[in-house]
Amino acid sequence: MSMRTFGCAACAALLFLVAVGPAGAEGQTREAEPISQRPPSAAAAGARADAGSIDPEVKVAAGPAVQVVKRDSLGRMISTYYCRTLSVARVHRTFLGFVAFKFWQRKRWCWSYPRILSREVTTYVTDVDPNYQYVGVVSSWGAWYTWCCRTQYSGHSSFRQARFTNCVLKIGCVGEYYPWVRINSRADGSYVYATGS
Repeated sequence: MSMRTFGCAACAALLFLVAVGPAGAEGQTREAEPISQRPPSAAAAGARADAGSIDPEVKVAAGPAVQVVKRDSLGRMISTYYCRTLSVARVHRTFLGFVAFKFWQRKRWCWSYPRILSREVTTYVTDVDPNYQYVGVVSSWGAWYTWCCRTQYSGHSSFRQARFTNCVLKIGCVGEYYPWVRINSRADGSYVYATGS
């Protein structure tokens, strides 16, 4: 058997494992848990917001809450509010544990307690493996919800879902992936998030 034939057989076996997955993998998946709409205690919210991510499939980059002061032409303070930017990524890994892609949702919101004044949501991808293709965002929605103080605009939920394909030259597409990220932002600067595939 020539070295070239052996190499092709090894590649075919590896591609089969990537497409099908390891034996017993179907029992290892888990459903994403829903985000609680109940406001947590201040200590729990601060711990969640600053602790970062423990799950290796999620990356979080949270900026600090920044105070913005608006002044008139004479320098007198008109109003003050706060803004924060948060980025959450769903990380997909290959069969060998390498990062295949990261799908990010970035959310910036400004608030004057107990009301969110503005919000902006964008998505982007990073660390895309050459065998994976980003198709685009396939689902996108946002909604206001009452988080506290009987104010409809005290909370905002945003959801983004993308589509990626795993296509290999001369073999074809061996997988499709639909990662999603949901962020619930609140009018005190706290937040909760959830991700899944």
